[in-house]
Amino acid sequence: MAEITKERMGEIALAIVKKDYQKNGLPLTPDARRRLGTIASEIGADIEEVEDFIFKLLPELIGTAYGYKRVGITLSDRHADKDGGQ
Repeated sequence: MAEITKERMGEIALAIVKKDYQKNGLPLTPDARRRLGTIASEIGADIEEVEDFIFKLLPELIGTAYGYKRVGITLSDRHADKDGGQ
C-alpha cells in the first residue's frame, strides 16, 4: 500500500464529507447542533471546531446545489436575537 500523508488524508476526508452532504443533504433539523455535538465528542473535537468546519463548507455546498460559482454567508452572533437584537 502506498504511503499517504496526513494532508492527503484530510483532503480525502473533506471530499467524502462534501459528497455525503451533496448526496444526502444538509441536516437542517432542530437537533442538527446536537448531532454535531455528538460527532465532535466521538472524534475528540470541540463542537465549535466542528461547526466552523461545516460553516466553511456551506457556501460551496450551496453553490454546487444551485449552480453558483460564489456564495457568501454572513452569520450573526448566535445570541444576538435572544435579547431582541440589542
